[in-house]
Amino acid sequence: MKKSVKAMLLLASIMSASVATVAVNTSHAVYAEYENPTDDFLNDLYTLKIDVQDIKPETEEQGKKKANLLVDIEKLTNQVMLVRNNMKDYEDQIKKDFDGLAQRAFDLKMGIEKLKEENNKSKFKVKYRFVAVPDERELPEEVKAKLPKDKSDVEKGTKIAIQKYDDVKVDGGTWKFINWKIPKDNQMVAVENEVTVENEDLFLTGEWKFVKDGQEQPNPQAYRWVQNENGKWSYQSADGKDKVKDSWKFINNEWYLFDKDGYMIADNWVKENGKWYYLEASGSMSKNEWVYKDGNWYYANASGRISQNEWVLVDGNWYYANASGRIAANEWFMVGGKWYYAEDDGQIAQGKTLKINNVN
Repeated sequence: MKKSVKAMLLLASIMSASVATVAVNTSHAVYAEYENPTDDFLNDLYTLKIDVQDIKPETEEQGKKKANLLVDIEKLTNQVMLVRNNMKDYEDQIKKDFDGLAQRAFDLKMGIEKLKEENNKSKFKVKYRFVAVPDERELPEEVKAKLPKDKSDVEKGTKIAIQKYDDVKVDGGTWKFINWKIPKDNQMVAVENEVTVENEDLFLTGEWKFVKDGQEQPNPQAYRWVQNENGKWSYQSADGKDKVKDSWKFINNEWYLFDKDGYMIADNWVKENGKWYYLEASGSMSKNEWVYKDGNWYYANASGRISQNEWVLVDGNWYYANASGRIAANEWFMVGGKWYYAEDDGQIAQGKTLKINNVN
């Protein structure tokens, strides 16, 4: 008996648990010789039958295809039994029929795997985390205990209710919940009431702020911006009696810092709890953006913290921020025992030949 390479490859692919595409050789130019072709055909048909029986359909239509395939395998088995004494006269047709059955089994299995993959793509995770703003300090256990549990296998279109929390009183002050935010268009966007699961996992970040005892949180409706005679800005009550001093203040979705005299700090670096932040000329804290200062580039992440001693991924390109936060550029540097090269724009060179100091 002569068995095609195609049939052997199809059988191997059906028996494999892998869902990767199998390259099938349609040529019948190479065959394996056997003393008893009939027995070999029957063995392969039996193996194919067992493999098809193990297939688990995902839909009613796939179930029908499996049933019909088993019927046709049985028919071909009976035909082989009937012509076993004259196999040479029927070998080519039987081989062709066997290849067709093997291909159907392969297509059925791949169709099931593809459907499973598509179903998995329509289910997503919902993950929660709490952070302290603007300085990312450690949250107390009383706040951590309120963190919702992550969800898995959440279907697309599911609406996730947005929770809000009462103040948490601790020694020295009070933790106040501000809002939930999600990443969108390369920035963190506040959400209210509910958010819908779309085509990807949903990451919700709940922001909390610590307010020291005696440090009142002014009512935004009763406070306004006022520019003083010295050109500096303050945020104070309408009657001018009170103003924000020596603290951070969240105003119109932006963070601002005021000094002990109540003046807004602008165009300056700020260090809070060992982490660096940058206040722009407008006074708002840089977030999720590049910062150019004194001839060097820095990157402020979504919380506003300046990246330090870490890799930075922006718009699909990798950069590296050193210990000071400066983005490496036009230089070699070592991380984890390996050397890397940052080009003029700071992007890490990958998969290409560079000419450095006139040397390739």
